[in-house]
Amino acid sequence: MLIGLRLAAAASGSDDDAAFGDVPVGSATIVDQGDIEFAEISPFATFGSAQGDFSSGPHGTFGIFGPGASSPPHIHSSSYRAVVLSGEMNNPFGTETDPPALAPGSFWAVPAGEQHVTACLTRQSECRFFFHAAAAFDFTQIDELVEARTADASSIPIQELNFEELAPYDGAASVWGDPDTGPYGIMIRLDAGRDTGELAHRNAFTLVPVIGQLSIDTGDDPRAVGVGSLLEAEANTPHSLTCDDDCLFYLFSDGPLEINRA
Repeated sequence: MLIGLRLAAAASGSDDDAAFGDVPVGSATIVDQGDIEFAEISPFATFGSAQGDFSSGPHGTFGIFGPGASSPPHIHSSSYRAVVLSGEMNNPFGTETDPPALAPGSFWAVPAGEQHVTACLTRQSECRFFFHAAAAFDFTQIDELVEARTADASSIPIQELNFEELAPYDGAASVWGDPDTGPYGIMIRLDAGRDTGELAHRNAFTLVPVIGQLSIDTGDDPRAVGVGSLLEAEANTPHSLTCDDDCLFYLFSDGPLEINRA
């Protein structure tokens, strides 16, 4: 179930600049895809962490499934959330008989202990995705999927995202949590040729490009943030975003969504 953004509480403006005066000015870090070390964790999956370490604690990790690859039925001891970056995937939960196909920009969430299978439906190319969790990744294979899907498990195809206005972007769709209170995760659109102008978020956030290549300017030389890369921004980091083509990116944060613009 999607949670609508209550935008009146989520965005605010500033007469002088984009920064929050009561919060120290932060900085942003880009983890480029070329700097991520990948390791094969099974015959069907390769992982590379861009935040933390998936093998030992909280993490944000890029995953690759080979063409047509599928996991056996399994569970995890902690929850995770994921976004499809390339290919088409699905994630049937328990006795679910008709799981939706998940194209790039689609989202899924797996609660701890939820029986499921994860698969790359594309047979001509590999599938890539990003997932994050508050605990180390583990994997316990089970014989079969026999339990009913729980209410906390979700698969949201991109065509079902409900985009609403969120200045200075071109639309935002909530996929988990509550942006008014945090934590939350949202998909954000930025149209081709658009420049957000300078802005800052009151709370730290992570941004993962899903479609297109963003450029971020934090006052130094603009830097490209392409699909397969990750941006970490501390609280109150003045920045602007541009996109040559239509872009979609996933943004998540532990705190409420509050934006100041110059």
